[in-house]
Amino acid sequence: MLPGKAGEDWGINGKSTPEDESSDEGSEAESFTVSEQGTFDELAPTEPMSPRCKSVVRRMAKHAHAKIRAERDKPSGQRRIPTLKGIYGNLLQGLPLECKVDDCKDDLWRYYDQLTNTRRLLGTSPDVAKLEAQEAEELEKDVEHMAKLKNMKSVELYYQDRRRALEKYDEKARDMLRRENARPTPRIERRAMEQLDT
Repeated sequence: MLPGKAGEDWGINGKSTPEDESSDEGSEAESFTVSEQGTFDELAPTEPMSPRCKSVVRRMAKHAHAKIRAERDKPSGQRRIPTLKGIYGNLLQGLPLECKVDDCKDDLWRYYDQLTNTRRLLGTSPDVAKLEAQEAEELEKDVEHMAKLKNMKSVELYYQDRRRALEKYDEKARDMLRRENARPTPRIERRAMEQLDT
């Protein structure tokens, strides 16, 4: 047990704070003691985050706090604490971008599935099925590229462009279906159908 009175949380800077005092943010599993909140405030990104991303950041901040606090009582711990703070700080600062990429990736695939499944209610054809497969391959490559972008604005712009490209893909597939449905029935097929009707 760390030095001090029972029920105290000594924090990452050696300051005693009540263990049972926690923030009101997040679920019970993600609630912070005062010193954990201090770690979060020191290391976590300040930019706006989605609720899902903020939950991930809070869990990582709790983990970072525990690791840093455990290091404090080791013989060489005081020298390592700044390094640990730097490592965890970099990880936490990068999480909003990772979350943004994941959210955009998931949304693009949902949109592709939505467009494709809705259009299939109108019918399909070998050519349209080939187009669907090609678009899925292109989307896979594009979301991989999006994951390599370095800032939130670039990800958002790329995501919007790719979403518009999916709309154009759907329009092209629908046009193909309309043309194929409007195509005249070949004479041999028409004769066979007439014979079936007699």
